[in-house]
Amino acid sequence: MAKTFRVRPLSRAQIRRLVLEILADIQPGALQKPQPSDVERLFDVYIPRNFRIQTGYVGYDEIPAEAVGVTKAIERKSYVARELLEAEKWHEQRFFRSTVAHESGHCCLRHPFQIEHFVSVLGRKESLLFRVEETRLRPFENPEWQAWAFAQEFLMPFPTLTILLQQEVNVYELADIYEVNPAFVRSRLRSLKKF
Repeated sequence: MAKTFRVRPLSRAQIRRLVLEILADIQPGALQKPQPSDVERLFDVYIPRNFRIQTGYVGYDEIPAEAVGVTKAIERKSYVARELLEAEKWHEQRFFRSTVAHESGHCCLRHPFQIEHFVSVLGRKESLLFRVEETRLRPFENPEWQAWAFAQEFLMPFPTLTILLQQEVNVYELADIYEVNPAFVRSRLRSLKKF
């Protein structure tokens, strides 16, 4: 059975408001015109400056087995696998963007401050996540759900996404515009009940 820690409940609307505030600060153009969000600036500059969490990129040998990203509360550190940062294939580069956004979500949603011993581990296989009895949690209390909701809101901001959906842009076009994988787009559209 999968397991995780319970965190302060946050709705998708609350997460969206936070993301819009962050984007207004670091990349206001992403709220006006569809474009890739600058996830590296969020992770490399905004989080260390605003949350005093050390972020960076480390080798697979420095993070838990099967992981591509990890956020450690006790150490106030968040890392993503360097191998993803250096990936040459487009789908791996896009997976890197979603991984960085996910780990950034843990930091910006203050999960490390809520749980003294919180460690989030995102698996190397896209669908593999390690948690602690998540069946006992409502989704909005689950730190992994919240971090993925943050990633979706950040990488595909609601204001510009709604414009594109009115234009009936397809999944693959959305993936190219926002530089994410089609599976990520489908998940985002499902969260909006548009797929």
